[in-house]
Amino acid sequence: MHSVRPNQAVSRFYSYVMTMLFVAIMSIQSNAQCVAPPGTISGLVYTDLDNNGVKSITESGLSGVQVQAYGPNGQVLGTSTSSALGQFTISGLTDGVKVKLVFSYQSKYSPSFMGANNGSNVQNVTVPSCSASLGLISYGDVCGSETMIVTPCFVQGPVTGNTTEPSIVGIKYGFSSLTPMVKVASHGETGSVWGITHKNSTGEIFSSAFVKQLVGLRDGHDAIFRTVKSGSSYSTSTFVKLSNLGQTVGSLGVNNIADCSYGNQVGKFGLGALIISPDEKYLYTVN
Repeated sequence: MHSVRPNQAVSRFYSYVMTMLFVAIMSIQSNAQCVAPPGTISGLVYTDLDNNGVKSITESGLSGVQVQAYGPNGQVLGTSTSSALGQFTISGLTDGVKVKLVFSYQSKYSPSFMGANNGSNVQNVTVPSCSASLGLISYGDVCGSETMIVTPCFVQGPVTGNTTEPSIVGIKYGFSSLTPMVKVASHGETGSVWGITHKNSTGEIFSSAFVKQLVGLRDGHDAIFRTVKSGSSYSTSTFVKLSNLGQTVGSLGVNNIADCSYGNQVGKFGLGALIISPDEKYLYTVN
């Protein structure tokens, strides 16, 4: 996994790209000071409207969320349901014992980004604790009529042909059969891409090169592209190549996209998923 900062010039990225050999999952502690009574686990469930894992004063608690504590053998040790303020408490537990908390909620909700007040919908917690919080988001709360869903399209052939065919398209959230599709980027601009992420503060869209049979690459198999909107139109250019940052990305043994051996390189070269950090300082990708 590699990370880059999307808000600085490419020349600044040398100090920010790193190879991750493992992912460390840190325990999430609440910002609020609290003292947990013996034998209890308590916390807060709230609507994380800005999807950053931190509860702000404008975000409300969420009622009706069931929280269950499970012991090491899978037995239910206690159950609670969040109140009108989003608070819950499970009592009758044994201090020093680690339990698994499982949150159950309506299907319209999803966990928000993990952060200071969001430890995900399954948490391992040592009794006693008073900071086992969960942030939930309903996309109906944050996606308006102008929100756009963006997805890649694969255009057959090299990037020198079918150059104007769309490689990234968007459609408004809540679309119908009559909603028009928007061309965000063209085959000539990106070639084959798969990973896509969005920088909310600027509206920039980032996409990553993907090796696929019969679909050409625009700028090698390690490129990340940036798409910028100006008025009603979009423009896309290469944002960074990981090889230019000193990262080992390997070399394609076959470059002819029509050669069956080219397809054997799928999943072994190129970039995969692309995601931006909640603070929008880093891009993460996998090669």
